[in-house]
This record gives sequence, C-alpha cells and structure tokens, in this order.
Amino acid sequence: MRFTIRQLEYFLAAAEAGSITIAAARARISQPSISAAISSLEAEFGVNLFVRSPAQGIVLTLAGQRLMLEVRTILERLGGLYTVADELNSVVHGPLSIGCLVTAAPVILPSLLRRFESTYPSVHLTFADLDQADIIRQLRRAQINIALTYDMELPKDIVFTPLVMLRPHVVVAREHLLSQYDEVKIRDLATFSYIMLDLPISREYFLSVFETGGVTANITHVSKSPEVVRSLVASGYGATISTILPRCEISLDGHPLVAIPLSSEVPPLALGLAVLDQGVKTPAVRVFQEYCHVLFSEGIPGHAYS
Repeated sequence: MRFTIRQLEYFLAAAEAGSITIAAARARISQPSISAAISSLEAEFGVNLFVRSPAQGIVLTLAGQRLMLEVRTILERLGGLYTVADELNSVVHGPLSIGCLVTAAPVILPSLLRRFESTYPSVHLTFADLDQADIIRQLRRAQINIALTYDMELPKDIVFTPLVMLRPHVVVAREHLLSQYDEVKIRDLATFSYIMLDLPISREYFLSVFETGGVTANITHVSKSPEVVRSLVASGYGATISTILPRCEISLDGHPLVAIPLSSEVPPLALGLAVLDQGVKTPAVRVFQEYCHVLFSEGIPGHAYS
C-alpha cells in the first residue's frame, strides 16, 4: 500500500468541501498539502478523482465519488480504534465536529465549548454555525458528528434528544407598545409590524406560530442575519419572535431590547442534540452528549433565563 491515512483524510476533506481552499482552512493545513495528497492518490490508483474548474472549484468524477464512499467507511472504521484505546486507558480523545443552529451559537456555543474542552482536553473540537436545513444536510454527509438545535422539521433519519424546553418570547424596542405587556397574545402581535428571520425551516416555524392564533404575520422587513433582525427591532421597525435570549439586552448598534413571553397558546420549543440515526457514535460524541445533559440540567450556558 503506497498511500497514507492522512492522504485519505485530505482527499475526503476536499471531496466534502468541493474546494481545496475550504478543505485546507477546515483542516488547518496548506493548500499544497491537500493538492499533493490528491495527486498522490490519483497516481496510485491511475484515475482522475476530480475535475478541476476555475468557476466551480473541484468536482468529483464517478471514480472519485465511489472512492469517497469507500474512504469515508474506512476512516469511520479506523476511528473505532479510539474506542479500543479508550477502554484501555479511559481517556477520551479524537475529533469531534459540532453543528449549532446559527441563532443559538453566539449565546450558547462559546461557553459550552470552553467548559467541555477543559474537561476533555484530548478531544479536538471543530464547529459550524448553520441553519436548520444545513444541519440536516451536514449530519447526513457526516460533515458534523452532532448538532445543537431545535426539534423543528427533523426527518426520521435524525435522532433528536431534548435538553431543555424554551418558551418563545416577543422581542421589541424599549419604546414599543408591547414592551409594557406582561404576556403577548398572537392576535395582539399580528397588529404590529413584524421583522422576519428568513432562514430555512426557522422561517416556517415563525409563520406557524401566527397560524396557531389564526392570524397572519404583518411582515415588513426580512433578514437572514439574527443580528440585523435585532438591530431593526431595537430601532423601532417592528417586533420579532425569539426563543434564544442573550444576557446582553442591547442590539449591536447600542439600542436596548425588551423580551416579553408569548402566551401559553404557543407551545415551548425543545432545544437539544441531533445525530444521524445510522451514524458512527464515537466516544467523543457519547461524552459530549452526556456532558450536555449534565450542563443543561444546571442552566442554559449564556442564556438570559437559565
């Protein structure tokens, strides 16, 4: 055998990223190292694994697609060696790639990662902040091992374990009429301008909240950025709904925000961990699951109401 495990890892990274530049950044190595690994494998097997295009980056050939499936299986099985090692020395180590819903990531993820790393320093953590559709996609492609997200439109091949139930809140500027309410009914919210967070699946969830009250949202502005939504709300352009509430109750441009609970007609939303049903559950994944259950039982990291 005239190729190495590292070359297989670099090939898989490039295949999943569709770009040598992105693969090199994720693996924290130089682009020439990725290119050299691919060239060595192509020479070893006598086939072209990628079609290189300035416009599209790199695209797998049919041979490359077949090899990617085999390499992924091989590397997953090799990862099982960590299980044997862990049983021998009781030290959990190895890679762990975590996905986190983009709205929860800035509030929860930094504190969670810091605490986990201090407990399991031999686990090599990487993370990606994603929308719900990308979380599902990357779990299926084994680009992430586990995700912190909501129980929203998850398919049957994704296993979800709840950590905490979060009550949706209406977020408005301090001067907004709703800021004086103790609780907001959906019918009342529908009479005001609404700022929509326009992310896949999250968008459908927010629309369904209004449907619960038999009304339609008066959407006046939309954005794919949670912080742009918060800034528009803080500047008085309208209200929005959020289940994740930062401890810092101001927008990025310095305006105060107020969060008021939605009425009980809107059920709470489960925040938890999602994994692929048939995915390889390494020791690092298992201890991360266990750690999150313990940590969230004590409160939500970084959250205003923990």
